[in-house]
Amino acid sequence: MNSSEIQIDAPHGNAWLREDSNSPLLLIAGGTGLSYINSILSNCVNRNLPRSIYVYWGVNNIDLLYADTQLKALSSDFNNVKYVPVLENFDNNWYGKKGNVIDAIIEDFGDLSEFDIYVCGPQGMTRSVREKLTSLKKADTDKMFADAFAYM
Repeated sequence: MNSSEIQIDAPHGNAWLREDSNSPLLLIAGGTGLSYINSILSNCVNRNLPRSIYVYWGVNNIDLLYADTQLKALSSDFNNVKYVPVLENFDNNWYGKKGNVIDAIIEDFGDLSEFDIYVCGPQGMTRSVREKLTSLKKADTDKMFADAFAYM
């Protein structure tokens, strides 16, 4: 058997869960950005963190809500988790929020200054989240986290 050296590197970026905070969490996903958001959510529920957690997932249409059943179940199983799916294109049978995920958040929240906010999605959405939530909802940029922020 040959011996080989394997190098492992930790993830880079600033979008990791701040465990030293007790602030409520606002997790915002656009499309496939849910994978990162879901990782943070899973970490929180597996450790039974008592913080309030709001998960907003915006997608183009209902066919893209691939984890809808799982997220509804988590929201049902954990009193501190609230899941809000948002569709841009929908039919009359859609039960949830309609339109843009950022607009849904603006509609649902007042002051976000105490929240830790994690964002993952298209760069335009991420930029818009930071701009709109800081100007309209008093979100603190020091409490907003997304790997994309490093490139803006």
